[in-house]
Amino acid sequence: MSRSTLVRHVESSIGIAPIAYIRNWRLLKAHNMIKYTVTAIEPIAISVGFSSAASLNKAFLRFYHCTPSELRRKNIVSS
Repeated sequence: MSRSTLVRHVESSIGIAPIAYIRNWRLLKAHNMIKYTVTAIEPIAISVGFSSAASLNKAFLRFYHCTPSELRRKNIVSS
């Protein structure tokens, strides 16, 4: 099976492209780690598959409309 055929099959099954699914899963995992642990942002970024905290920040901001640090501050205040 070709790569493009596989992508089409996965996309038709789950409704989004495989790369978007993986990115969303990484962001959700990072979100939970930021919210429920005190681990620094850089190790969280690396552990979920981002190359750096900066790349996590950029993707996080686009997806959640806040930075990981802002999420952590909001969570501390609301706890």
